[in-house]
Amino acid sequence: MGTIKKAFAGIIAVLVLTVSVAGAALAASSPAVGDTKKATTGTYVATNVKSGYASYKKVKKTSVKNDNISKNVTINGKTYKVNAIANNAYKGVKNLKSINVYSKYLTKVGKKAFAGISKAKLAKVKVNVTKKMSAARFNKLKKALIARGFKAKNIKRNL
Repeated sequence: MGTIKKAFAGIIAVLVLTVSVAGAALAASSPAVGDTKKATTGTYVATNVKSGYASYKKVKKTSVKNDNISKNVTINGKTYKVNAIANNAYKGVKNLKSINVYSKYLTKVGKKAFAGISKAKLAKVKVNVTKKMSAARFNKLKKALIARGFKAKNIKRNL
């Protein structure tokens, strides 16, 4: 009887250890606000896990001339819709010529998203937006970009 108890206790110990290790691994990879993903053109950050939204956080290189903002980004196994350009995303980018927006959800632009870029330079930057974006969202994005210094004539829905 003592041998059966010892064997049973050993099995229980292994099960407890397995469950705790699996739980720790699951907790480490669960999506959370603030999680980031480095992509080809820049870094994205999860901003709302429940609704599935992320922001374009930071351009990869300040020497970038033409940048792309993705429609979706996968962070820790969860796919997020990109709906914002965060503050300081383009800080220090001096030679920016164009931004291609592939996200039909992008409507928010941080007040300091283009910090360090003069209004004269921003006025020359072309913004190309996906045709899949609704007219209402496009107008909201256009208004936000104009408020940051972009010229209306350079913001087009043509991708």
